[in-house]
Amino acid sequence: MEYLFGNYKVDIDVEKTRAFYNQADFITSGCQCDGCCNYERAVDYFPDQVKSFFAEIGVDLKKAAEIIAYVAENDGKSIYYGGFYHVCGVMMSNTDVWISQWDQENSHLSALDDDSMYSIAENYKIGFTNKCALIEDNFPAPVLQIEIAFHCPWVLEKENTYG
Repeated sequence: MEYLFGNYKVDIDVEKTRAFYNQADFITSGCQCDGCCNYERAVDYFPDQVKSFFAEIGVDLKKAAEIIAYVAENDGKSIYYGGFYHVCGVMMSNTDVWISQWDQENSHLSALDDDSMYSIAENYKIGFTNKCALIEDNFPAPVLQIEIAFHCPWVLEKENTYG
């Protein structure tokens, strides 16, 4: 099914994506760090727009390919996350969330283009790329990666360890 999310035009096979996520493992089956444990539980508190966005394209929010806890915010009551999910699909536009840059030593770098990200709710942004990493075993081709940048509540019953 074709979608337009800001500057991203994508064609996602929702049924193949959903079938994969129905049998995929939860984030915490591969990592028990506080960041992953909190993210998996915080999904229940995400805005409805975020939950319905991912449900519509067949993705289970608790089964990310990668989650990265960056920094605590709001006196430890929230945390800023990055990470990504995969969908079975193709990019139909030239927009890519990753941009190439060169540093002073002429080394090639890639940077997330925050300006190109699509806001699905306040403090919840996504972007698409063909540059996929950590593709799960048996994920259906073709694979498209959804990068995330989220501010999530800290919901674990312990102090936020990312302060």
